[in-house]
Amino acid sequence: MSMELRYRYQLDEHQQEIQQLLDKYSYLVEYVVARIMVDLPPSVEREDLIAEGRLGLIDAFNRFDPERHVKFETYASIRIRGQIVDYLRKLDWSPRSLRRKARQVGEAELELQQKLGRPPKDEEIAEHLGMSLADYRKLLSEISSLTVIGFSDLETEEGSMIEPVAEDADPALEVARNDLRRCLKLAIERLDERKKLVLECYYNRGMSLKEIGKMLGLTESRICQIHAAALARLREELRAFIEEGIF
Repeated sequence: MSMELRYRYQLDEHQQEIQQLLDKYSYLVEYVVARIMVDLPPSVEREDLIAEGRLGLIDAFNRFDPERHVKFETYASIRIRGQIVDYLRKLDWSPRSLRRKARQVGEAELELQQKLGRPPKDEEIAEHLGMSLADYRKLLSEISSLTVIGFSDLETEEGSMIEPVAEDADPALEVARNDLRRCLKLAIERLDERKKLVLECYYNRGMSLKEIGKMLGLTESRICQIHAAALARLREELRAFIEEGIF
């Protein structure tokens, strides 16, 4: 069933109620899409993301449990983003070569930190990768488009970056998610202060990359690069935890 047909089918079930919901909370869809679009190539259509976001909003309405003491707006934002990310995954617009380069960046930073005993500088990572500083930062700008996928599932309402588990979920799943929270927290603690601050401002405070840049006295493109480097590093930290049997 196509996206449009699914959307129409769901509207037919409780059309008036759902339309009121869409009208009231459309700003949430607009907000989530605006944040995601920053990291996407021009080939991705905004209206397609809006349509997927509306499906996520309807899904949130159907699943929401007020007894969990979570605001509907918070829960809906997570479901909206999740719906859009699932759609982007199916598009598979990011080339494998770019994903491979993103992994190489994360591996290089992790290896250098273990060798130096401190977070490496951009110049050191660039040298390790055999490229100039300008080319390294250009690469970070390119792989920044990957950050909406691969880390967005870890974002949630309380800054834990993991979506809460339903009360009736498989206990094994809850244990796994708790382990992931613990490992992610440890991985974030190993980042340098600037990367930590960028992640804190972007994911927990809801600031845009432009706003973070203004606060730090850096350009939006530079914040985008720092953000991409931070996520590449976290992915490799989590991969290392898996290989070591920590998670």
